[in-house]
Amino acid sequence: VTLTKKGSILKNQEETFAAELHRLKQQPLFNLMAFEAVLDWIRSTVAEHLWKLMVEEADLIGQLKVIKDFYLLGRGELFQAFIDTAQHMLKTPPSAVTEHDVNVAFQQSAHKVLLDDDNLLPFLHLTIHYHGKEHRDPSQNRETPSRELSPHESPMSGWAALGLSYKVQWPLHILFTPAVLEKYNVVFKYLLSVRRVQAELQHCWALQMRCKCLESRRTEAVKWQLRHHMTFLVDNLQYYLQVDVLESQFSQLLQQINSTRDFESIRLAHDHFLSNLLAQSFILLKPAFHCLNEILDLCHSFCSLVSQNRGPLDERGTAQLSILAKGFSCQSSLLFKILSSVHNHQINSDLAQLLLRLDYNKYYTHAGGTLGSVGLE
Repeated sequence: VTLTKKGSILKNQEETFAAELHRLKQQPLFNLMAFEAVLDWIRSTVAEHLWKLMVEEADLIGQLKVIKDFYLLGRGELFQAFIDTAQHMLKTPPSAVTEHDVNVAFQQSAHKVLLDDDNLLPFLHLTIHYHGKEHRDPSQNRETPSRELSPHESPMSGWAALGLSYKVQWPLHILFTPAVLEKYNVVFKYLLSVRRVQAELQHCWALQMRCKCLESRRTEAVKWQLRHHMTFLVDNLQYYLQVDVLESQFSQLLQQINSTRDFESIRLAHDHFLSNLLAQSFILLKPAFHCLNEILDLCHSFCSLVSQNRGPLDERGTAQLSILAKGFSCQSSLLFKILSSVHNHQINSDLAQLLLRLDYNKYYTHAGGTLGSVGLE
């Protein structure tokens, strides 16, 4: 059996292994320990050959950096440019031409930020899944939950249908299987939704700075404080995901790859890396994940309200603002309870790390675990 044109996967030692197995066969008594030693010798030979093939010839570390740059939003400036470019086309329900349009927008964004390696773009493709489109899901039986569609971006939003696909080159398909790429896609969608809401809140701040009212109004104070509290929560969530989770886990993965010459060790390290991403980003912890998604949806609705009503709010707008403030207060309180309960039982140190960022000065605690709770008169 050969795996590469450069030689056998057994490093041309087939005759040596066959002779050793034949020698064991000739023994009057079967020696299990000797047999296991030979099998381990063969396994280690194959594993080292695969390591060379993946790490040295196929540049595994370089490919992992590509995964990090795109699936894990390592190229933040690229996706910020893409969000700005594609915002208008993905607000509406997706159609047959949406996928083409967003890929054109993605390529324009890559050129705008002077992406170093244009050769990567043909291997990357943004996908749009919508009702009526025929597509095959390579991982029908995936274990990880995709992001739950909210009332704010159910089929009416192209953002909810957006995904990323990557053409994996041989022999990296051994490691980056369709099921693995689907898990990366789940993380990609989640990280992009956080980054998009963060950008919308920053845009709201710019609008509020330009549209300050001379007269002090209660509704304006609520808008400012609610946006400030939303920004505080989302910024800390974004920093936690990118620094405490992604950078930390990726650094550990590279260290493990560089400290071994065994392919199976690399596979296990990568599986552990991906499992940690899903767990520490709360995708696998349904209560926290659902709560964070609800918070992101409330932030998105608030940004839409501010963008559509740049002057003082009318009665309907004031009522909507009150609903959003109460909803955000309720969800932030629920998030605090989830983080605190898990932290108190010392079950999950990741939740404790996010709680530390949100409550570093005990403001969250002193506010009763509630943010954005200022009401309207």
